[in-house]
Amino acid sequence: MKKYTVYSVILKFVNTCNLGCKYCYVFKSRTTRYEGLQKIISFETYEALLDRIVEHCEQYDIKSFAIVFHGGEPLLFGIENFKKLVALNEKKIKDTGINIGFCVQTNGTLMNAEFADFFSKNNIQVGFSFDGYEEIHNKNRVFKNSEKGSYEAVRKGIEVYKAAQQPIDILSVINENSNPSRFYEELKGIGVNSCSLLLKDADYTNWDNAKTQPIANWLIALFDIWCNDTSDNKPEIAPFTILINLLLGFEEKSNDSFGRRENTSITVLSDGQIRVTGTEDEFENVQFHSFNVKRNSFSEIFEEKVFRMYYDLHSDDVLCKICQKCKIVDICGGGTLSHRYSKENYFNNPTVYCDVMKILTTYIQHSLIDKMPVELREKLKLQKLNISEL
Repeated sequence: MKKYTVYSVILKFVNTCNLGCKYCYVFKSRTTRYEGLQKIISFETYEALLDRIVEHCEQYDIKSFAIVFHGGEPLLFGIENFKKLVALNEKKIKDTGINIGFCVQTNGTLMNAEFADFFSKNNIQVGFSFDGYEEIHNKNRVFKNSEKGSYEAVRKGIEVYKAAQQPIDILSVINENSNPSRFYEELKGIGVNSCSLLLKDADYTNWDNAKTQPIANWLIALFDIWCNDTSDNKPEIAPFTILINLLLGFEEKSNDSFGRRENTSITVLSDGQIRVTGTEDEFENVQFHSFNVKRNSFSEIFEEKVFRMYYDLHSDDVLCKICQKCKIVDICGGGTLSHRYSKENYFNNPTVYCDVMKILTTYIQHSLIDKMPVELREKLKLQKLNISEL
């Protein structure tokens, strides 16, 4: 059997949230999988997870691993419980020779000086979920059971974290109706170090092709603004940086959305269930339900087809025939698995964002070539992609 190695865990250890984001794929999804789960992970379950991580790292001689504390809203776990987790980490990992990095993905509304100081002192990275300027952020990211936007609370949390001399990394869900210039100005005004743009949860059961051009236009407009920024505080923006690196041949920059590398991440829920990382609706009828860190190793989960499929999501074994024949498949990688889902073919489809990726990748490739010296372009015999041939 092929060797399947896991290098990171998305730990959804808090199954509750103080926000009620309108596009939330956890608490507003079609699946009922999160109903009935315990609200907060037990220390027994967390200890079992650490045991599984150490077991897996020792089995495959893995020296570096990552845990992302996710939710729900992780800060609802409380500072005292976080201190207990750090003590457990010390107890379980100290003499193993394994370096485990930790990250918290938070909506930022509960960030305070105590959290900021604690995360800073314990080398726990923090990512903020933040959609941009006030008007656009507050359209979707509202408080639970309320229409009150969370912008002011998030900005306050970010400023508190900045005061601890920490970098500001954000995840931002793309809103093609927002103003790209205002969005970028917001990033610069905050002093964001890196921003990862996320495409909204979508598949063939709810996709509208009319969204393709507006999303592509928004991304291109933002790319131009970002590309022409020559200031010292220019943030990194994915997918732009990822696509540029892949177009230049740096295959190691692949991730679960782009390129051809294997996807080595899994998700663990608050009760210890092991899941495929990503949105849940598409896996409701195809995913095996019984794996749990309390009784299963990470190697065991790959006995189930859907875990193997997710691990190899960018390979020809999983990609549909259309993707395999595409000229930019090594760049796009077919996109994320959940975005390929249809009731008829399951995941045997191109991503619903296929045309968006074609337009954006072509535009960036043309921009790179245009910025190259003519002599270098001729020496490398570079040809611009023709989108009609993709």
